[in-house]
Amino acid sequence: MKIGCPKEIKNNEFRVGLTPNAAQAYVSAGHSVFIEESAGLSSAISDDEYKTAGAAIVGTAAEVWNAAEMLIKVKEPLESECDLMRENQLVYTYFHFAADKPSLDAGLKRKIIAVVYETVQEGGGSLLLKPMSEVAGRMASLMGVFYSTKTQVGRGAGQYRDPRRRVWASMSPSSTLICNALSDLEKSFLPTSRRSITTRWRWKPT
Repeated sequence: MKIGCPKEIKNNEFRVGLTPNAAQAYVSAGHSVFIEESAGLSSAISDDEYKTAGAAIVGTAAEVWNAAEMLIKVKEPLESECDLMRENQLVYTYFHFAADKPSLDAGLKRKIIAVVYETVQEGGGSLLLKPMSEVAGRMASLMGVFYSTKTQVGRGAGQYRDPRRRVWASMSPSSTLICNALSDLEKSFLPTSRRSITTRWRWKPT
């Protein structure tokens, strides 16, 4: 199979759909891999790393889309990318069809085979959403501390690094409210201090 990975073009998206290790695994299994030039640079992955893995580097996204029988991305195709999709092409990415009707309509119009990350299930859970939720859970508390600082018009209550004790210390107790979070996000949430108060609130529609 011919497998392609274009550079992500959505604003502030710096990830890449395929790592060199994954590319090497595909090549070892007898597949051909096409990577758009500079696709991995924002993730600190050079074109040479993909070449070493056996992938071919091509100059444009259009070349990747035209060559690939299966396209691997991170985010949903934008309008310019939807124009490159073709019938029976496997497109493996986060689509968010439930909240993005134009993306759904484009997929139906082009008659692609969409493998939607957020709907992949294993053991009753969302296999590919779980790691994303864990990352978000760990980042949430850090961002909470950031926005509580005076420079971000906060109260100045949060954590700081104590170089003498080599630990995180709390300037004052803090309160955290987690609303309607996925369970994996809640499990990964790092409280801002030992004295912080964390409240979980979940709304269930009737």
